Amino acid sequence: MPKHTIRRKKATARKLTVKKAVSSGGKAEATGSNYETLVATWYAHVVLLGGTADPPFDLPADTRLLSLACQTEAPVDDVNAVTSDQGIIFVQAKRSVSLSSAKSSSFAAALDQFVRQFQACAVRDAKHAWSRPLDARRDRLVLATRGASSSKVMIALPELLRRVRDVADVQSLKEVARSKTEREVAKAVETNLKRSWKAAYGRAPTLDQLNALLRLIWIQQLDVESGQRDRATVHNQFRTNFLKQPSQAGLALAELVKLTARLRADRSGSDRPTLLRLLTDAGLQLTAMPDFRPDVAALADWTSMRLGSAPRYVRLLADDPRLTIEREAWPSFQAAAETQSLLLVGEPGAGKSGLMYRLASDAREAGRDVVFVPVDLLNVDTFSGLQAELSIVHGLAEVLANWPGSERGLLVLDALDAARKPETQKLLREVVGDVLRRPDSRWNVVASVRKYDLRQGTEWSALYRGRPPAADYADPEFRSVRHVLVGRLSESEILQITQLLPALEDLHSRASPKLRDLLQNIFNLHLLADLLHAGVARSDLSDITTQSELLDSYWQHRIRRDDGKHDAREVALTAIAEKMIDAQELRAFRTDIRSNVDAEALVDLERNGILHAEDQSGRPNEDVLLFNHHVLFDYAVARLVFLRGRQPDRLTALLQARRELSLMLSPSLSLALADAWNASPDHRPFWQLALTLEQAGTLPGVAQLAAPMVATEQTAVLSDLDRLFDYLEGGGTEKEAAENIARNMVGALFVRMRSGVPLVGSAAGPWMEFAEKLAAMGQDKLMLAVRALIANAVEAL
Repeated sequence: MPKHTIRRKKATARKLTVKKAVSSGGKAEATGSNYETLVATWYAHVVLLGGTADPPFDLPADTRLLSLACQTEAPVDDVNAVTSDQGIIFVQAKRSVSLSSAKSSSFAAALDQFVRQFQACAVRDAKHAWSRPLDARRDRLVLATRGASSSKVMIALPELLRRVRDVADVQSLKEVARSKTEREVAKAVETNLKRSWKAAYGRAPTLDQLNALLRLIWIQQLDVESGQRDRATVHNQFRTNFLKQPSQAGLALAELVKLTARLRADRSGSDRPTLLRLLTDAGLQLTAMPDFRPDVAALADWTSMRLGSAPRYVRLLADDPRLTIEREAWPSFQAAAETQSLLLVGEPGAGKSGLMYRLASDAREAGRDVVFVPVDLLNVDTFSGLQAELSIVHGLAEVLANWPGSERGLLVLDALDAARKPETQKLLREVVGDVLRRPDSRWNVVASVRKYDLRQGTEWSALYRGRPPAADYADPEFRSVRHVLVGRLSESEILQITQLLPALEDLHSRASPKLRDLLQNIFNLHLLADLLHAGVARSDLSDITTQSELLDSYWQHRIRRDDGKHDAREVALTAIAEKMIDAQELRAFRTDIRSNVDAEALVDLERNGILHAEDQSGRPNEDVLLFNHHVLFDYAVARLVFLRGRQPDRLTALLQARRELSLMLSPSLSLALADAWNASPDHRPFWQLALTLEQAGTLPGVAQLAAPMVATEQTAVLSDLDRLFDYLEGGGTEKEAAENIARNMVGALFVRMRSGVPLVGSAAGPWMEFAEKLAAMGQDKLMLAVRALIANAVEAL
């Protein structure tokens, strides 16, 4: 169904559920026991049934009632029900009605309301969602009454109306009347309609106008009072379709009657999710409605399968259950997720996934309703694709809205940044936004994302706008975003692990300040623990000071082992990485790469923890391969595809040819730039690559800004920037590119400052010297950036 159609339906449903002020007219407030209230109750139960209910009044077979409103401002006001094909059923309820041509009769009054409704809809009043020309294919004008009413109304009139609808060229009831009784009925109906039409329009209706009105009119027999047929039907539907405890059927029906009485008294309305919530609040134990029950079961099964891989994420080494770090942020994060939707934010490798898997697992074990979606396993960019991936028929937000429960549910989305397609990210934002915007939703949506992606993706900040729930775990850069920050490991958190691993304890106790700083990232700690566990000597690791060096050491020991087979392993990893890049997803199907790589190398990569099979309910799905961590994929691309930045022209040409990959490959580009920075003491390879990227001109902004950001992160002393100053003092295109890099470095410094990194002081880096040297060059293009840098520094003081 087209998205704009869905939005129009939702808008119509919303307008009809807005509470209206009570007017001073003659509409009596419902008591909960009158016939009009019971008719509204019947329609409410059809809304609850959704697709399980047979559509009334010969509406198309797939039509559902989405919402109802009572005592509306429409001329036909007892019940207005919105349908899934944007139709409206206008219901006038009369407990008893007899055929009559008298203007004062209840029968004439009902037909008069139909005429006035027909007229009001033709006006197209923007104040009313129902004000549009009526369409006999989807709209209905319904007189609901008991079977005990006049047989002329209950039997003869429906038959006449059916004949009019069945024959295209019939224009009046008289034409199809076959008996004396039918002619009497036809005369009375047309007399009433023509009188009301003339009163409303000031003229008699034409035959075509009369025919158009007749085709909209339906008579409905509803026997909903105590002991009657339709009341018993509603009671039985509660027993068989709605309740976990069928014995609550009587209570459920009584609560629904009270609810519709309140809707009538308040002149308001409700949709299915709201009805479910209100009945749940009344203490009823509801099941998912029949048409949503398979979808609820499918999401529960999906969640169960995906959480089977939790040990891989909550433990430092997956095969040792002792190695679980109790994060200091966990109590605050868990408490916040119990009460609200929020983001879990952190740097790559900070341990976000471990907390997300634990959140979902603990909530599920506690009996909560949980849907867990690891984004790295999704390869979808459409709503229908997402539904197919999750094995559901309805949209995810719609399933959640129709999943009843008395407690808050949890929708957990791990690693939003793993959605490397822009289309997938847009899809996820729309799904999350739909869930968050639904009124009275019982679902908290908790998602994890890297700081970089939250910084770049302002849409996520807008969706989660609000105050951080835990001041001790908030990033000052995101002070207006509801989030919890999972930061670097504290000494006490590291101690929890090192006291269980003597080799790691020894390495940590002797580590240089830079290595100790590196080990405060849980992913880096995992890499070192894994290498030590594999028997790598501490002396081979103790000189590491940067993540680039750590990743290189890991690569050397795990992949480029001196066994003569490292080329086969790198060929296999290159093939897998390129398949993932082409598909723009972080998984590869074994069948797609098996024929092009050495099978033994593939097995070796799995055995040594570089790759792993997808987990399903704790068992491997050997058809699908993933990197053991997103950072390993990023580094594999940086090393095998970007060649560590050593061939700037080749790397730039690749990014230019596949512009759509810039978002997916931005972490790899940053790693390649960091590797190039560490390649020589003067950082010449880095500055050559940075200059080439800037001179390309046609790269997306995310690629052009990568080098300035890495430069601000890596610079320790002013001499690290000597090559940049050489370019600035030169001429031609190199000077212009260097000026752009310098200006973008100032912008990157402001970004880092917003995240808490100081701009001045002993721990700030040489940035005031940088500003001084740029100012001394006296170049107009740089002075604006210099002034801004100095102004922010002064303000920071």
